[in-house]
Parts: sequence; structure tokens; C-alpha cells
Amino acid sequence: MKLRFDDLTSLRGVAALSVAAMHLWLDLNNQALIAADSVFNTGTQFIAKSYLFVDFFFVLSGFVLFISYAGEFSTRINLRDWKTFLVRRIGRLFPLHLFMLALFLPYELSRIYLSTGSSAFAPPNTVENFVLSIFLMQAWVPHGFGWNSPAWSISAEWFVNIFFPVLAFIVLRQSRAFSAAAAVILLAGIGVWCLFIAPDVQLWNNSNYPLLRCAMEFTIGLCIGRLSGADLVRATPAIPVIGSQLFIAAILAAAILAMHLGLNDTYPVVAFSLLIYAIAVRRKDTAFLSPRPLRLLGEWSYSIYLVHRLICVVTSFVVSRLMHGRMLTDLEAAAMFVAVLAVVIGVSSLTYRWIEVPARRAVYGMTIRNARTA
Repeated sequence: MKLRFDDLTSLRGVAALSVAAMHLWLDLNNQALIAADSVFNTGTQFIAKSYLFVDFFFVLSGFVLFISYAGEFSTRINLRDWKTFLVRRIGRLFPLHLFMLALFLPYELSRIYLSTGSSAFAPPNTVENFVLSIFLMQAWVPHGFGWNSPAWSISAEWFVNIFFPVLAFIVLRQSRAFSAAAAVILLAGIGVWCLFIAPDVQLWNNSNYPLLRCAMEFTIGLCIGRLSGADLVRATPAIPVIGSQLFIAAILAAAILAMHLGLNDTYPVVAFSLLIYAIAVRRKDTAFLSPRPLRLLGEWSYSIYLVHRLICVVTSFVVSRLMHGRMLTDLEAAAMFVAVLAVVIGVSSLTYRWIEVPARRAVYGMTIRNARTA
């Protein structure tokens, strides 16, 4: 029996929407639509720091794949099972990605006829990067980011997914104490990098060592799965208070506060890891993460993550032309945030229903049929 952690689904939706808000904020600044002294630039660092939710996704991905698939590689690594796993991951990651990548082509071609501030197929939206993006390999090479830029993290995750059976096999053959030590060492490594090696620059972002970033945090997620006993139906935390609603709320608040204050990247990443572990050992939903709208956001999170970039880019460009050089007031900017994010949610609900779910079911059904005839 596989466990469900619906609180993590809710958090996934909030995280995806926060990343969308960050990219819209960047676009509004790039188009000079909001002033430097706008409340969106001076009131909080939360939006600017929302790129750290990608780190949440990496840790969460390791945890979710552990509870979903690790059991298949607990005693040995069977090549047929490895192939089945990869085919299912292709069915999960690629269909919507390819759909959105195709939609970026008309936008890029429009630069030939419209004054967008850059020429068509200029870096980073080169033909070479488009080809790399088709195969989700853009994060595997330097300067490969472009087109639907958030997909760089999907590319990094796809790379790590290829080696998941080996990682899961290793983690499952070690004790929970080993997993705890490994998670602490990996988090300490992130801390050393962010606090001491490069404390004044954002080296822990998408342009520097994306595969290392993903691999470290994905492995932390695997260790959390093992440490929390998520491969078991029943497990009790070593410290009972860790699974309490109060502890979960406190860790979530600490992560939000660290981002609001613009603290070093280390602190939110550690908080996210603790948050996932606390929810894992709790084994039941919390009251404040249970509302159905949050659950739906979580279900649509992958669509939100891949759909939002094109909507943000096009909207900010159109609004900048309509404003004729005038900047948005804080109230107008707030209204634009609400409207654009509402459109992103609406479109994502459709892509989830008509692209994600049918593709996933088709690929999963194919692997089931192949297993029966093997």
C-alpha cells in the first residue's frame, strides 16, 4: 500500500504559483513597468526569492519517487523495471513540455515582425537550445537555458531520474541512520557553498551547476523517504513533536520569513527539507493545508510550472506597449498579478485535464500491457 501525502500536494501548488509570480515580477521589471521603489521591489524579498521553490521541488521529487518506486529496486536492479520506470517518467515529463515548447515557436517567430527588444532566435532562444530542449537536455550543457526557461529544472530532474534506480537501491540497502547522516552532510554542503564560498552572489541558482544542485537535493529527498519510514505503512518519528501541526506550521513560517527577509539560500532549503520530513512522519493531513483549492493547485502544479512563462512574457510585452512608457502604480501592478495568475491557473487546469492526464494514462497503460506480455 502506497501512502499519500496530500499536504505536500498543496504545498506543490503554492510553490508553482510562487515561481510564476516571480517570473511575472521579473518581466515587469525588465519591461520597466514597475518602479524601483515599488512595494513589489522594496516591501518584501519573498517574490524575488521564490526561485528557491525549485529547490523544494527537487527535494520533493526525490521523496515522492522514493515512496512510489523505490520498492521495485529494493533487492536488485532489473533492467526491465528500469526501462519501465523511465518510460513512465517520459510519460509524466515530456508531453506537456513538448506542447509548451511548440507554442514558444510562434512567439519567437513574431520577433521578426514585432519590436520586442531582441531579434528572433537570439541567445538564449537559439536553434541549438531548441533542439536540446526537445530532449530535455538543456541543463546538461553550459548556456543551454532558453525558450520555456523554467523547463531547465525539468531537464535537470530528468537527468537524475535516469539514475534513480541505482540511487534508490543504494539508499534502501543502508540503515536509516546512514540516510540521516547523508541528508545532514548534503545540507551542510549546500550551506558551506552558499554561506562561505559564495555568500554575496546567487551561485545557487539555475545558471550554475544545475545538475549538481538537483542531484544533491533529490538525494536529500530519497534520504528523507528512507529516514521517515515512508516506505512503510506505519512509522513513528523519533521525536513525536516533529509530526505535529504546530511544528509543521512553524517550519513553513520560518521558510517564508527567511525568503521575505532575503536571507541566505541555505535557510529556506533546510526548512523545506525539514518540512517534507515532518509531513512524511505525520501520516495525516493538517487542517491548514487541507482546503480543496490548495489540493487542486497541487494537482495542476506541473502545468502551472510549464504554462506560466509564455503567458507572463506575452502579457508583460503587450502591457508595456499599451502603457506607452508609463509605469504601473502599485495597485495596477497588484491587479495585473491577480489577473495573470488567474489566467495561468485557468489554462493549467485545462492542460492538466487534456494533456497531462491522458498522456500519463496512455503511457502507464502501455507499460502494464508490455509487462503482461513479457
